[in-house]
Amino acid sequence: MGPTEILKKAENEGFGHAYVDGGTTIKEFLRHDCIQEFVLTRVPLLLGSGIPLFASDGKSRLELEHLTTTPYSNGLVQSHYRIVKN
Repeated sequence: MGPTEILKKAENEGFGHAYVDGGTTIKEFLRHDCIQEFVLTRVPLLLGSGIPLFASDGKSRLELEHLTTTPYSNGLVQSHYRIVKN
C-alpha cells in the first residue's frame, strides 16, 4: 500500500492528520504529494559533521512558508512550516 492509499484509509477511518516519520518514508510521501505541512523539532545536541534530515537526490527542493516557532524551557525548538505549492 502506497502513501496515497494509506492516507485515504486513515481518512475513511476518521483521522484528520497523520504523523509521518523517518527520512525515507517522508521522501516517499513527498514524492506522492501527500505532505502539506512540516513540524520540525530541534534538540540542542552537536553531532560533529551531522546527519542530513533527508538524503538528498540532488533534484528535490521544497519552498516552505514559516508559520510558527516555539522555544521550550528544556532547550527544544519546534518550527511549523507549510509547503508552498507552485
